[in-house]
Amino acid sequence: MNRQSRGDMLSLDGAKKIFIQRDFSSGMTVKFQKNFPEELRGKIDPQLFYETIEEINKCFEEAERLGARNTVESCLACMTAYLVYLCVDTHYEKRVKKVRQYIHDQNDKIYSKQGVIILDPMERGLRCIEVIIVPEEFPPY
Repeated sequence: MNRQSRGDMLSLDGAKKIFIQRDFSSGMTVKFQKNFPEELRGKIDPQLFYETIEEINKCFEEAERLGARNTVESCLACMTAYLVYLCVDTHYEKRVKKVRQYIHDQNDKIYSKQGVIILDPMERGLRCIEVIIVPEEFPPY
C-alpha cells in the first residue's frame, strides 16, 4: 500500500490528528511553528521533532530564496513563452520535492515505527503540517 492511500485510510478511520500551524512571525514566508505538541509526548523525542520541523523550514527557506538562478530561470521562461517549464522543474518545485522526500524518509526511518505519520504540507496548501497518530490496531507500514 502506498503512502498516500495509507494517509487517506487513516484519515477516514478516525485517527488522532495534530496540526502544526504556520509561523507568520517572520512575515509570509513558509515556516512552521516548532512547538512540540503535547499529544506526541511519550511517542517521539521532542528534539527529534524540532529537528524535523527545522529541516522542513530550511528547505522552504531555500525554495523561496531569490538569487541569480531564479532570475535566469524566469528570463528563460519568458523567452520561451514558459514552455521551458514543460521540460524542467523550477527551483521551487525541486525544493518541494526535496521536502516531500525528506518527510517520506523520516516517516520510514523514525516516525512510523513510533505510531506517528507526518503528511506533506503541500497536501494542506502549506497552511499546516498534519501529523497523524496511528491507532494501535494498525500495523506499521
